[in-house]
Amino acid sequence: LARLQYSKQKSKKEAMYFRAFFDHGNDGMVILDPQTTRPVDFNNQVCYQLGYSRQEFSRLQLKDIEVEESAEQQRQHIDKILRDGFDEFDTRHKTKSGEIRFVHVLAQVLKVGEEDVYHCIWRDVTESKRLENSLRESEDRFRLVFSSSPDAVTINRLDDGIYVAVNEAFVRLTGFEKEDVIGKSSLELDIWDNPEVRGRLVRDLNEKGYSENLETQFRRKDGSLLTGLMSARVIILDGQPHNIAVTRDISQHKLHEKEQLKIEKLESLGILAGGIAHDFNNILTGIVGNLSFAKVFLDDDHKASKPIQDAEKAARRAGELAHQLLTFARGGAPKKRKIDVKH
Repeated sequence: LARLQYSKQKSKKEAMYFRAFFDHGNDGMVILDPQTTRPVDFNNQVCYQLGYSRQEFSRLQLKDIEVEESAEQQRQHIDKILRDGFDEFDTRHKTKSGEIRFVHVLAQVLKVGEEDVYHCIWRDVTESKRLENSLRESEDRFRLVFSSSPDAVTINRLDDGIYVAVNEAFVRLTGFEKEDVIGKSSLELDIWDNPEVRGRLVRDLNEKGYSENLETQFRRKDGSLLTGLMSARVIILDGQPHNIAVTRDISQHKLHEKEQLKIEKLESLGILAGGIAHDFNNILTGIVGNLSFAKVFLDDDHKASKPIQDAEKAARRAGELAHQLLTFARGGAPKKRKIDVKH
């Protein structure tokens, strides 16, 4: 009799423990009738997740809260649980207010007396799903920016410089195909025209974690050179440090700079030439004026007349030279053509 009383007390205590666990667990717990899919028992967390009162939820069936699954799919789940004793799957539940919640379900068969019941643990994973979707969207955006960037984008391991990813702009810019570079380092490919610049990049990345506006020349697959402006930063991928680098081809920009410098030099030279021409004309004015004045005092048969005439001719030729300098300073001789003034 004592053993029987002890056994009853132990069973009662175990039942109390189970009830406390069932009622106050962080996950929703529900026991369903396998035939009607109506709740036989459930805890408050189920009502909290779905927004129903206990009385309202007790009148529902599984189909009233399921979003994705048809009655046939629900029946397949139940049959699988009854057959195998266990099932685990993700689904979506609709709350009383119409909000959709993501739920991870652990389901098993429990023997209650002579009956089999369908016992479910519902874990609301909506927030983790949202974070997962947000991370996936962020990855998709990065992948889109990476692949469609007009600048060459590369990702290398920091310790050995091995390429792990390159975008299409890198392929167009260098002529190397992706299979040419993935798994190799830039030194193996001899991409750097000046390896010392690469050493400076590595030092900056190790010391500061980034490098900005590094201008250098890179060697294409065909051996030709391009001028690139590179910025790089250390990132962590799969727990290992990598560097992501963005390189812009500024070869045309550098060529334009050289041409612009030539133009500026020519403009400066033109200004100088114009100044010299004006000063030279002022000097020639004095020379020609004095030669003309000297001829007034000489007869045509004077022996100095011929040298003075020759000096005037030379002065006129010098004047023509000054005029050429002024034309150069203005950027060319003016072009004249007939036009109809009505237009």
